Amino acid sequence: MILFNFSTFDTPQTMQIQAIDNTDVEGDVRCVVQFEVKTQDVYFQNITNSEFMVTLVDDDVAGIVISNGSMQSLQQDNSQLMMYGGSTAFFDISLQSQPLADVSILFTSSDNHVNVTSAVLFTSSTWNITQHVIVYAMTADTAQWHSITVAVNTTDRMYAALTSRELLILVTDADASDVIQVTAASSNTTDRGGQSRLFIVLMKNIPGPIHITVQCSREDIVTWEPHILSFTPSMLHSVQSVDITGIVDHIITRNISYQIEFSVTGSGIVEHVNMQLTQVDMDYAALNCSTHNLTVNEAGTYLWTAVSLLCEMIL
Repeated sequence: MILFNFSTFDTPQTMQIQAIDNTDVEGDVRCVVQFEVKTQDVYFQNITNSEFMVTLVDDDVAGIVISNGSMQSLQQDNSQLMMYGGSTAFFDISLQSQPLADVSILFTSSDNHVNVTSAVLFTSSTWNITQHVIVYAMTADTAQWHSITVAVNTTDRMYAALTSRELLILVTDADASDVIQVTAASSNTTDRGGQSRLFIVLMKNIPGPIHITVQCSREDIVTWEPHILSFTPSMLHSVQSVDITGIVDHIITRNISYQIEFSVTGSGIVEHVNMQLTQVDMDYAALNCSTHNLTVNEAGTYLWTAVSLLCEMIL
């Protein structure tokens, strides 16, 4: 309520409007605020009630929250997780906001080497209660990537608009004799600066610190970071990564195979692991023209120099 009298009738007063916070994903809502005048003044008694519109902006966003559970997280957003072959593990899942209808989260494995819970169900009262998603991985001879598709089935408008996402699971060989395991490349490098990432896992107990020197057989086509990694005894089953980046060129070389070598030394341990990658050649022969349609007056001349080759010539 706001009050005016003879001395304050023309002094603006502030009215506070506070929205009630909730977790429903309901979209923006328009509200009507109405003024009702109460007075003994004969003139103000006859004015019509006034109103204005207020838009309440919904800041709740539909989303799926994944945490690593019993697995090891390889990325900050938990999009890549690690587990051991021949074992059962789980990751956790919940919703980011309260839905207006039941939401089913569906899981599909990319192959039969990894089995996963088929679905979990969230309601408007259980949306923020974490549920386990059970994953079983078959025994692996080497560290291998597998993917799980996470999809949504619901009549809730906001959650139905979510697209499927991929969750990558790195399955390692728990029985391997090597001190470290290196994953297969997540992708190939390219001569347009395309990157690949290798993960290195400490698989065995070590008596003291070890150091891993990272070298490449083709330093002329890629760079990599870091060049040296270190593990200590307290880092058992921890993961580090090496990023390999293709050097940009403009030469048709065709695809080139190369090796990344990991040399382990320290605390009486000597070990070598090689991983083969491919540098994908993105170059091709073509003319690079800045303009394809020109207008030239009859008997006129247009100086046009914006023509070049897309890549270097071999001869």
